Amino acid sequence: MDCYLHNVTTVEKAHSSNSKYFNCVVQSDKQPVRAVCYSPEKRAQMKAFEITKSPVKILNFKETKDDLIITKWTSITPPEKEKISFAYSDKLSASSNGQPVVLSAVHNLAAEQLIAVKGETTSISGVKSATTMFSGKTEKQDVIIRDTTAYMKLVLWGKYVNTLELNNTYLFKNVRVKAAQSGHYLNTPPPSDAFVTTECEKFTGPLVEVEKDVNTTSRISAQILGVQRSSKSLCCVSCNKTVDVLENKAVCKSCSLTQLPIQCHVVWPVQLLVK
Repeated sequence: MDCYLHNVTTVEKAHSSNSKYFNCVVQSDKQPVRAVCYSPEKRAQMKAFEITKSPVKILNFKETKDDLIITKWTSITPPEKEKISFAYSDKLSASSNGQPVVLSAVHNLAAEQLIAVKGETTSISGVKSATTMFSGKTEKQDVIIRDTTAYMKLVLWGKYVNTLELNNTYLFKNVRVKAAQSGHYLNTPPPSDAFVTTECEKFTGPLVEVEKDVNTTSRISAQILGVQRSSKSLCCVSCNKTVDVLENKAVCKSCSLTQLPIQCHVVWPVQLLVK
């Protein structure tokens, strides 16, 4: 695969083992992806390719659903041809230098990248409880932010919920890019990545209009007049999306996690008539 390298990080130690690794972003002729390298001795070479903006050819790597895995058997060399069929992306490079990325450019970035963005909060949902694979039961909150180019969902997790105020403008540092079928959104990273929010000056130019149907959560006080219909469904213990039950196992339609049906959350969607 011919590509360019961006955002080569420092070497870190894995939490669950003694193995060492570092990350980078791989720009090919397709959507950029995050790469995880478990061969620390390759970092100096890869960092040099990043600094010089030189194209490389990567051979003998592994691919997962979200990442590209580089091991000690992976070959990283200059391509046979001096030029490749696509240009070096300055947007990907700029996303790694700590400067705020405009929201319209986030869709061009690799999932799992840590970036900085500036945005005004236009919608803040109530706090919900969700169960994740790594953190167990955790509180979460959906926020819609916007700038002069686009609007986007930002999900706050754990200690970050209820830390923002409506219609204020913030600089968000170390926010993680996430990719879903509906498009990219932003997520607060684990505490080890030091997510920081700082209130800052408002935008001088006009901000984009946010579509009304973005706000999917509301809190009201009402009298229940009747129940029209209800149904029972099982949801994934990781992402809380609907699962398919096949014999003695349940498979999530969204994240493909296989789990025991008895461990799934039971959800009762109910259609009510309220006043």
